[in-house]
Parts: sequence; structure tokens; C-alpha cells
Amino acid sequence: MQKQISQEQIRLLYAQPTGTFFGSIVVALAATYTLWTDAAHPIWLAIWCGATVALVIGRLYAHRVYADQLAANPAMDNTLWGFFYCLCSSTTGILWGLSLLLFFPADRYNLAIIMVIHAGYISAAVLASSVYFPAFLGFIISSSVLITGAIIFHGGWQFVVMAGLSIFYSGMLVFFGVRNNRSVTDQIRLRMKNDELLREVAEQRDRAQHAMLDKNRFLASASHDLRQPVHTLGLQVGNLRKYIVDEEPQKILDAISDSTDGLSDLFDGLLDLSELDANVVQNAPGHHQLSEMLSRINTDFQALALEKGLSLDIATDSRAVAHCDKSLLESVLRNLLSNAIKYTGKGGVALTVEPQNDTTWRISVLDTGQGIPASEIENIFSEYHQLENPERDRRKGLGLGLAIVRRKCKLMGTPLNVESTPGQGSVFSIDVPAGKHIPVAVKQPVEALQDISEAIVLIVEDERPTLIAMQQMLEDWGCTVIAARTTDEAMDKLKTEKFLDAVVADLRLPNNENGLETIAAVRARYNNDTLAALLISGDTDPERLAMASKAGVKMVHKPVDPDNLRREVTKILYPP
Repeated sequence: MQKQISQEQIRLLYAQPTGTFFGSIVVALAATYTLWTDAAHPIWLAIWCGATVALVIGRLYAHRVYADQLAANPAMDNTLWGFFYCLCSSTTGILWGLSLLLFFPADRYNLAIIMVIHAGYISAAVLASSVYFPAFLGFIISSSVLITGAIIFHGGWQFVVMAGLSIFYSGMLVFFGVRNNRSVTDQIRLRMKNDELLREVAEQRDRAQHAMLDKNRFLASASHDLRQPVHTLGLQVGNLRKYIVDEEPQKILDAISDSTDGLSDLFDGLLDLSELDANVVQNAPGHHQLSEMLSRINTDFQALALEKGLSLDIATDSRAVAHCDKSLLESVLRNLLSNAIKYTGKGGVALTVEPQNDTTWRISVLDTGQGIPASEIENIFSEYHQLENPERDRRKGLGLGLAIVRRKCKLMGTPLNVESTPGQGSVFSIDVPAGKHIPVAVKQPVEALQDISEAIVLIVEDERPTLIAMQQMLEDWGCTVIAARTTDEAMDKLKTEKFLDAVVADLRLPNNENGLETIAAVRARYNNDTLAALLISGDTDPERLAMASKAGVKMVHKPVDPDNLRREVTKILYPP
């Protein structure tokens, strides 16, 4: 560290304002003018003055060269530049000491002026050079010894007091110079320690970020690998239903279906988090009447509350119009309600909508659960953190719900507040901007799914069990199916196909291929950039999600149940 401190001290020497050099030239000229009348040989005084000015100009030039080299190489070794500065400081001290030794004024008035000039110049020089102790010593020793010697040599014993004062003054300068040097050194050492701490913090942050990325990649890979068999299982359950007519086997099939649905819910939490990480989720606010959304939520959650023996009261005030992203807000409210019902053992859950003022609606979810200790309020928004699930019951999720809620609220710019009393319950509330009342469009009746029995569909899926299940399902719907496991196999089978209505492809395929490339190749084969296409993926890697979103191809995430698959295939074949 000592070498680093010396290097920094040298940088500080050369970082000082160069304007002081011009002051040195003025002082040298003033001293020459004062000594000129008493000088026995003015020519030597002129030479002294010229040497002093030349040295100052040389040092000024050296500062500029140093600045250029430092800019080109900030990490350069400054040792030689420090030696050069010490040499210049010592030479300057010698020149100023010689001025009094060679041109000692006979006139006491001129002597007083010269002593004042010397004292002022030496004081200023010492303050500047004391940053780097060798340079400071080189100047103060050479100048002080020669000046004191000149006083004694020319003045004799009658100037002993002045010589003593000169020595005392030099000693005081040394004292203050040492203190200044120590202060600067301590500041440099402290700054270096701070820099080291900042580097350590940055390294820890980078390690944490890398760990987070590794975690996300692991979860994405694990999610993909786990979604695939669950997706296949769900499709096969759908295929099996038409063969099961007895009640007892139907119950077993329903239990299997419930298990796959539970796993789907867990995967959906990971998917939401990955989409937020990938910045795929965008906030698109509009003016929305809340009553329709709340009525739909009420219908969906009543059965869940009833199953736990809880009351569920959801306000559906038709006056409430919010300016928000409808889908993000609904997702947040569903997460909050689901969480409240999960962690409430008795009593009830309520959702209220109240005006805070003319510009804001407050939507609150209240429960009569166990409440949250004040020390845990912040922790509940951490990913994978659960207060009452030490046994990791999968029915209680992964602990992602509130983490997703906070991030979606932040995306919408809506404050999220929590108030909780242990043993009495909790209140989660969000403040959404009030919207403008707009005419409610009359809803068209929902039409039944269109017939897709004549469609020719290409399926590209590398997992054979999933490919077989999807092929069987689409054929049961009356589609003509061309099945392939790779892009090359698909393109080979399409050589004899003159027509194609749609392509359904997995995102991740063998040999580092992906479904987007497959879709592009098929569209090029038929010279149709708008050929219906559907991407199916179990991938939650943020980079891949962003890539798919940018391509603008409709994507659904595994596991996809048969009803949803039928709905999505119909949508791409017959877009609204």
C-alpha cells in the first residue's frame, strides 16, 4: 500500500493548478528588481533570474507532458516522475538560496523586502510540495540552509537573531509540512480502503447477480424439463377421457387431472417471474370499469373459499373506473385473494374498493388469518419466502405470489401497502388512478369453437411421447396431422404437401434449433409470411421469452390442457 500511496502523492503533485507557476515567475522578477540596485554584477543577477524563469517554464511543460501520458495510461508507474519533481524542487530551493548568498542587499529596506519575498515563496512552495515528502525535504533543506548561511556569511554576528529566526521559521515550516503530508497520506489511505471496500461490494454484487442468473437458468431448465412430462400427461389424460365411462375410473382420472393442474399452477408462478425478468410484461394502461373484472373474480374464488369454510365478500361497485393495465391489475388481485384464502383458517376474506379522493381508488384485500409479524413484513415479498409452510406443502405454492405482486405493482406505478396484526389478520391495499367513465360496449355472445376438422397441421416436437399425444388429439378433432421431431424432418415431409394450414412447434428443439426458426422455414417454403403458427414451450429462460416475444409469434406455455390447446389452435386458424 505504501507504494500505492507514493504513486497517488505524485499524481496529486502534478494535479495542482499550473497557474502557480506564473506566480513564481512574477516573484522571481520582483526579487530581481529589488536586488538590481545593490548587485555588484547585475549580469549575474539577470542570469539567475533567467535560470529561475527557465526552470519554472520547464516544470510547466513537464506537467503538461505528464498529464498527456497519464490520460493515455492511467495505470502508469509515476516513480520517475516523482524523482524528476524532487530534482526540480531541490534545484528551485538552491536557486532561491543562492539569490541571497550571491546578491545580499546592503540596504536594510531591500533586505527586508527580499526576506518577505523569500518567506512567502518558501511558504507557498512548502504547502504545494509537502504532499510528497521527498520533494518537500529537497526544497526546504536546500533553500533554508543556503538562506541561513547567506545571512550569517554576509551579516556577521549582528544578524545572528535573524539567522535564528530563519532557522525557527524553517523548523515551523517542517512541522506544518509534516502535518500536511500526514493528513494527505491518511486521506489517500482512507480513500484506497474505501475503493477496496467498493470493489469488494461490486464483486459481491456481481457474484450475487451471477448467482441470480445461474438460478434463473437452472429454474428455466428445470421448469422446461419438468413441464414436458406434465404437458404430455395432461394431453394423454384428455385422450383417455373418451375411453373412460365408469364412475370409479373417472374419479381416478379426475385425481390425476387435479395433480397436473396443481403442478401447472406452480409452473405458472415461475413463468410469471421469468417474464418479468425478461421485460416481456408491459404496462398498457387504459380506462376500465372494475365491476366486470371483480364480478368474474368473485365467481372464480367463491368455490375455493367455500371449500375452506370461509366467507368471501367482493365489492362490485359499478362506479369504480380505473386507469390501469387491466390484465396486470387482475393478476395482482387474484394473487392477493389466492394468498389470503390459503393462509386464512377461519373467518373470511373481503375485497373492497373505496375512493381515496377524486383521483385515486383504493383496492384492499382483507383477511382474518394469523397476521404477519412486523419483522417479517418486508420478507414476505422475497422470492420463495413463506411464513407458514415449513413442510413445503406444494398446495401453498412456491412463495412467489407476493414477489410477483410487488413487481407488477411497481411496473404499473401503483403503491402497495400492508397492514397486519398478528392473530387478527392482514390488509393488502393498492392505490390505482381513477379513470374516465366511458360507454360500456355491448358484448357479443360467445360463439362455439369453429370446426377445424379440415385443417392440415404440422406438429414439430422433439419429445416422442408428447408428439404422439398431440398428434392423436388433433386427429381426434378431425385434423390432418404431419408429425416431425426436427426442422429437417419437417421440411422433408412437406416436400409432397401442396397445402398447409398451420404449424405448431416446440420452442426448444434438438441441435440448438428452435421453433421460431422452424416456423420461419415453413413460411418460406410456402411463401406465406402470415401462415398460422403457434409456439409451445416449457422454457422460462428470460432471454428465450424475450426472443419469442420479439418475433411476434403466439406462444403458449406447457403444460397445456386439451381444452386450451383446442382453443389456441382454433384462434390461429380463425383469428378474430
